[in-house]
Amino acid sequence: MGDRTRELAERLEQSYRGIRNGKKAWGSVVVFEPSPGRCVTYRVTVYPPGTSIEERRAVQLYRQWPQVGALGLSVVFLAVAAVIPVVPLFAALGALYVAGWIATARASSAVRRGSEQIQTSFILDGTTVEAVGDSVLVLRTLNIFDGLDRRLADGDLSPAQFEVHWAAVHDALGQRGRSCKD
Repeated sequence: MGDRTRELAERLEQSYRGIRNGKKAWGSVVVFEPSPGRCVTYRVTVYPPGTSIEERRAVQLYRQWPQVGALGLSVVFLAVAAVIPVVPLFAALGALYVAGWIATARASSAVRRGSEQIQTSFILDGTTVEAVGDSVLVLRTLNIFDGLDRRLADGDLSPAQFEVHWAAVHDALGQRGRSCKD
């Protein structure tokens, strides 16, 4: 089983390398390595078919808001802290942060609710690799979308045909009961 799991982990990394460059209409792939060399997690999010670029940007901003909002408001705080009293400034910026979070949550809620997520992790324990989650499903999903992206770019699929395939994958993930909403 260790060799099979290691092979799946290598194939998943190869598949991810093939699609990580560029934004994809169908969703996103996040690779998280909390313990470099010991654990890697792949999370694939498939948006509902027909998701617009504006909706995708809203989802991305929602997911990035904790860092982006905090960084942006920290810069503002440092820039005007010498001019405005600190307590009211801190309260105002805190209110802006919360308002930004609420706005991004509302703008992205329909897409986030309709999205399907699948995830797998590979954990290296000494010389063995253990898979947690459905690594085969993650790999198949990435391979399907990689092929669809290539066929669309080569002109072998029309945008409408691409969306039909996208819908089929999205629906299949939902029917398997593997959805995990934000």
